[in-house]
Amino acid sequence: MINKQNQFGVTGFANLWRDLSIILLGWCATLIIVNPTGNFPLNDDWAFASTVKHLLEYGEYRPTGWASMPLISNVLWGSIFCLPAGFSFDVLRLSTIIASLAGLGGFYLLLRELRQPSWLAIIAVLTLGFNPIYYSLSNTFMTDVFYTAVQLFAAYFFVRNLRRDSYADLLVATLLALTATLSRQLAVAVPLAFAVAVIFRRGINIRSVLSAIVPVALCVGALLGLQRWLAATGRLQPLYSSNDELLLQMLGAPKLLVTALLANSIVASIYLG
Repeated sequence: MINKQNQFGVTGFANLWRDLSIILLGWCATLIIVNPTGNFPLNDDWAFASTVKHLLEYGEYRPTGWASMPLISNVLWGSIFCLPAGFSFDVLRLSTIIASLAGLGGFYLLLRELRQPSWLAIIAVLTLGFNPIYYSLSNTFMTDVFYTAVQLFAAYFFVRNLRRDSYADLLVATLLALTATLSRQLAVAVPLAFAVAVIFRRGINIRSVLSAIVPVALCVGALLGLQRWLAATGRLQPLYSSNDELLLQMLGAPKLLVTALLANSIVASIYLG
């Protein structure tokens, strides 16, 4: 019988590598057809790529006015890949492809940590990998895939902490959540969900409350700190708070909120298709 604290024995690790090999090699094989090469931007990634280029050339983080997200972790990730041979859209695309592959692996680990059978985990991961949005954006330097990949690993380690109560898992999960938050603001949702889960699972005591509060506080604090730094140094993007302002506006006007929900439900149905 498998120990609940250690899901993967020798056979389990063999099956793990088998499943991941099937998923990752199969997904990579399709890139031969796509051929995601060419030193040119795609979608809106010109704005994010130019920030990487500026950082590499001048050693300064200065996002363009087009970006409405923190972006800084994406820029650092892309810059690492550009260091050996210099800036190019091909290299930045490669950085996203690697993040995409890591995200698929992280999703598989998360599903297995949630005690789902391997066949279901494989189907779910392939569904994500070949989702038209995830798949197409994996071949760009857009922020969505990197953010998703880091969030999946953050969720994995948060779940491990809920099961094992390990400080190491909590630390790794918090660092990953922080990285994802400095990519896109929405990443705060995962540590918030973890905070609720911790309180429900372990009750209200000093240890559980600290475990719940610290990840959220660090992520929110990092967001606010980054925003103040950008504003103080004249680098805050004009669109940075546009979505927050729109949300507050809708919450203050029920008619606008209902209209937006109806309109977005139509858009969501198209995406689901």
